[in-house]
Amino acid sequence: GIAITYFSDVSTRLKYQNNYFNNLFFYPGMDLGYRINQNLTLYSNIGYTYRIPTYTDLFYSSPTTLGNENLKLEKALTSELGIKYRKENFNLNMSLYRRDASDIIDYVRNNETDPWQASNIREIRTNGFELNMGYKFYIGSFNAHQINIGFSNINDDLKETEFNFSRYALNSLKNQITSTYSFELFDKISSTIAFKNAKRLNEDKYTVIDFKTSYKYEKFTLSIILNNILDTEYTETNLVPMPGFNSLVGIKYSIN
Repeated sequence: GIAITYFSDVSTRLKYQNNYFNNLFFYPGMDLGYRINQNLTLYSNIGYTYRIPTYTDLFYSSPTTLGNENLKLEKALTSELGIKYRKENFNLNMSLYRRDASDIIDYVRNNETDPWQASNIREIRTNGFELNMGYKFYIGSFNAHQINIGFSNINDDLKETEFNFSRYALNSLKNQITSTYSFELFDKISSTIAFKNAKRLNEDKYTVIDFKTSYKYEKFTLSIILNNILDTEYTETNLVPMPGFNSLVGIKYSIN
């Protein structure tokens, strides 16, 4: 059958100290789903959103970061088309999406020695593709194994920018491959291996591998976590540098 959902949100925003906002905002959106058969579903959605500058965006000031009380609202129209497939222990989700955003709020500068300045950086058109697959199987009577694989590709087309450096928009994720393998050894030991290979704009491709194993004994659970086993140097969103190899050992006791 066909399922259609329409949603909207009309709200009044209070003024900031500089009388920045005193308007009504309308957030229209629509979801559409069509079940082709018991295993396959086609879906689509479209929606319009706003983002209001935070107090930090408007007024915060430091030697390295400057706010901007003249910021405009950030606006975006996002649409998505995808399919979902599920049969027994296998599932697949694949989608194409597009986001047309204007007056993007970002922190930019023209020289490396300049402070970051909050600014509206014109327009960004984003086209993306995502694919996620999962399969669960058993070895023996209770040993569950699960494999998940994901792939994403994002293309940002930045319009009319006059800045050389951007903290957020110009360092977006371009390609990413992820996979996890979860398995049980006997009924007391469970482990997960996670793999990620990613490429950000203006940065080198990097690979990260994590491992976690847990042992349950009565009401106790002993866990060992190894993060970034390859000791890879990389950054995440907002150019935040991530830690190198690190480990964690934990013990949990369940009262119930």
